[in-house]
Parts: sequence; C-alpha cells; structure tokens
Amino acid sequence: MIIGNGKVITNDQNNTFLENGAVLIKGNLIEDVGNFGALKKAYPDEEVVDVKGRIIMPGMICAHSHIYSAYARGMSVSKSTGNFFEVLENLWWSLDKKLTLEDVRLNALTTYIESIQNGVTTLIDHHAGPNSVEGSLFTIAETAQELGIRTSLCCEVSDRDGKEITVKEIKENMDFIKACEKDDKNDMVKAMFGLHASFTLSDETLYKVKEAMEGFTNGFHVHIAEGIEDQFDSLKKYGKRVVERLHDFGILGEKTIAVHGVHINQREIEILKETDTSVVHNPESNMNNAVGVPPVVSMFKQGLRVGLGTDAYTNDMF
Repeated sequence: MIIGNGKVITNDQNNTFLENGAVLIKGNLIEDVGNFGALKKAYPDEEVVDVKGRIIMPGMICAHSHIYSAYARGMSVSKSTGNFFEVLENLWWSLDKKLTLEDVRLNALTTYIESIQNGVTTLIDHHAGPNSVEGSLFTIAETAQELGIRTSLCCEVSDRDGKEITVKEIKENMDFIKACEKDDKNDMVKAMFGLHASFTLSDETLYKVKEAMEGFTNGFHVHIAEGIEDQFDSLKKYGKRVVERLHDFGILGEKTIAVHGVHINQREIEILKETDTSVVHNPESNMNNAVGVPPVVSMFKQGLRVGLGTDAYTNDMF
C-alpha cells in the first residue's frame, strides 16, 4: 500500500520533509519513503491511498498517561485542591479507590479510542486502582489488542492503601510481566513495573519490589519530584534526594521511565544521564497542578532522553 499526496514528516535523523511525499507499507512495516509520483511509478501494482494534501507522519507516543483517570472528565471536586498533596488525596486517590474492573475496561476503551483518533499509536500507561488491582493490567491489555494500539502497562505500587493492597499491586505487576515474557503479543503489548513515587514508598516496600524483580530486566515507571513535597519527604526520612534514593535501590536504568522531574537538581540530572534513564515531561499536567516547570532545556542540553506525556489530562498530544 502507498499512502501519498501529502506532506511527509519523516522524523528521521535529518528531519527530512517531503512536500509531495508518500510512504510504502508492506505488512506492518514501512518499506520506502519518497516522492509520491516516484513511488507510484516504482511500485505500480500497489494500492494507493490519496490523503489529498494532509500530513503523513509517524504515529505519536504518549510516554506517560493514567487510563484510570478517564472518569475525571467533567467531574466536580468538592474538597480542597490547594496544594499537590490535596490534589492527590481529594481528586485522584478518591477516584481510583472507586474503580471496578468494568470501570477499568471502559476507561481503557475511552482512552485508547481517543488516542487513535488523535494520531497516538503507542501509549505508555501507569495504572492505579487499589480496589480493582487483580486482573487490571490484563483487562487493559485485552482492550488495547481489541483496538489495535501498541501499549506498555504497569500497576502503581504504593503504601498509601495498606500492606495488603501493596502486596496485590506487586503481584499484579509480576503476573503481567511474566505473561508478557511468555507471549510478546506480536510486540504490541509490553510490561513495566509501576511505582507511584518516593513519598508513598517505604524502604520495606522497595526491598520487596527489588526481591520480586530479581532475574527480570523490565524497567520501572515511576513519578519523580513532581511536587516539591516529594523532595522534602525523601530528605527528611532518608537524608537523600528522590533520584539518589531510587538510584540506590537500582530502580534507574535504560529501560526505566522517570516521570516529571520538576524539582530535581543538577546532581540528579547527572545521575539520570549516567544511568541512561528516560525522563517524561508533562507540561499541561504540571501547569494544572501548579507544581512548577522542570528543567527540560537543561536536560536536552545535557543529553538526556526526554519524552512527552499527557498525564491523562488529554489524549491529544498537540
């Protein structure tokens, strides 16, 4: 199939732009990119899809979202949200406690359908729902496969709902990681290990996580220093900054996603660089929660790999 007669943004190393370009697709791979007329001449037997001047570009990757929060759309908040902790306690943690597995499925359908409609072909999700933990990642994965979108999933581990829930969250992550290791779903569904944030994770829990992940190479998906309170908590309890603490537990690395990083300092940036950890910037979320602006320009200049997420505030990357 040739998709052409459009403005092609290749996103290759040279940022090649083709005014009247086309792509040749065979199976699930792009085989060729070039001028529309030239590709039609070179492959005369291929089906041609004329996009009539629209933009042709790679599918976008939403590098951090929360499918569980789809129900927040249009929801009024009656309790205080005057600071970051109150936003979590009175909005997101109040919502995720109420979710059933059916809610999880409906939230996934909503998020994935809107993502596809907005050109997102890969979504990396950080799921939460302490009272619907068991089977939640499998439910989301089934929905993604039904719709044909690529996804990476994890379940956030946290101490905020008690030890029994924490154990369930660790188990759900490990069950899903093992299932994906056994069957790679044609590379469409992958697993990470989800951690909420340093301030909701005790050393005891992180040791349990480390033990559970022994022998597995999957990366972690964790919030870092989204609010300044995360740094205050880590310094007060452990005498370390957030990135330093996570590094000491072996959480960081080339397969790990460190989300936000609003309140990290230069030494923490250096640790993220040294460990080849990816950072995900969520600008709209940071503004809405009034947590601040991360040092993204400095991260770029120092060679960090920085992705873009929506943090579920929208499914439209633009």
